[in-house]
Amino acid sequence: MIKKLLLITFISLVGCQSIPIVRPEIVSNMNTATILIYREPAFNSAAGSLYFGEGEKTYASLSNGEYTEIQISAGQHNFNVTARASQPFQFNADLKPNTKNCIKAYADPANIAKTLIPILFNLTNIFKADLVSCPNEQFLKDYFKVSM
Repeated sequence: MIKKLLLITFISLVGCQSIPIVRPEIVSNMNTATILIYREPAFNSAAGSLYFGEGEKTYASLSNGEYTEIQISAGQHNFNVTARASQPFQFNADLKPNTKNCIKAYADPANIAKTLIPILFNLTNIFKADLVSCPNEQFLKDYFKVSM
């Protein structure tokens, strides 16, 4: 009984920790790229925030239907998208200097069943992401811009 109580307390505390958002380190202003990342709205991930980052660093937190822009050093990056306590989805990007790169983040379509069994969210990745052609202003009117 005590073990169960301690486990429930631990899970509750871990779930309440905030995830710090940091700005990417920029080596040189002449060697930067811009990332526009947007999160498609989806029922099967509506309750959780999407965290976008690299390694142990988190650069952005997005809810359904939000987007943000980030300045980052150009070059090779291994980005990830994740939800709190879930496995990250990782992807590589080669960002050229003085370019705008766009990333579409979305709920993994396989998550529909996981909404019925929430513990499964912690065992797999919830979100996926792709480098895409940048959307136009008309497309982004349906999204809310957030500042980091």
